Amino acid sequence: MYKVTFILFISAIALIHSAPNSKDMDQTDPVLNAPFQASLRSLPVSIHFCSGSILSERWILTAAHCVQGRTKTSFKIVVGSYTLDPKGLEYDVDDLQLNPSFDPIFYENDVALVKTASNIELSSDVQVISLPGVASPAGELVVLTGWRSDIEEETPNDMQMARKVTLANDECRQIHADGDSHVHIYDSSICARPRMTGCYCIIDAGAPLASEDNVLVGVFSLSAGCGRMLPAVYTRVQSYRSWISTITGI
Repeated sequence: MYKVTFILFISAIALIHSAPNSKDMDQTDPVLNAPFQASLRSLPVSIHFCSGSILSERWILTAAHCVQGRTKTSFKIVVGSYTLDPKGLEYDVDDLQLNPSFDPIFYENDVALVKTASNIELSSDVQVISLPGVASPAGELVVLTGWRSDIEEETPNDMQMARKVTLANDECRQIHADGDSHVHIYDSSICARPRMTGCYCIIDAGAPLASEDNVLVGVFSLSAGCGRMLPAVYTRVQSYRSWISTITGI
């Protein structure tokens, strides 16, 4: 009897510490729907290299370092799928707009806009995400979605999701300084760390950091290394509302 009880106890512990599935990063949370997610695919072999967010029928927001040096004929936009294969709807690129103040060395102003060559067909699986009206406060629950993860050596086929909590920039700077990461935290940055230990660490540049009511809070910019448990750094979307509006009219 003792042996059976011990085995059941060990099995329960193993389940608690096992890796969460690819669609639900916190086992206690429901699977999040992310129809605003876009995949940037390099040509000619359609390889995912970055993520983005659907702002309108023609505009995608992503990280500037994702598209720096690329031409509009070197990649496509794919939407409407939670898997890389089979993929969803594919769109050619008509225009690229990197933030004019983007610093490719320190990743300041790491944000860019991509215009599709034709209107994105919106549906229940393909939707726009709202832009913020105010800056996100520290302590807000947010969700990061994307494909590239430090858990797997190769890019996972299924979209990854991880719930996080935003933190104040001063606290984020101190954490990175204590960790000797040399990562720069700007006023236009926003930091977030896992709400629970054991979450997958998503490192998908350009990926959307969204509030629980689907408002786009940040764009994934960089990480100092998932294994070091340092907060990832995102471009704060609210800081670029005027620039986004000037380019897109949104």
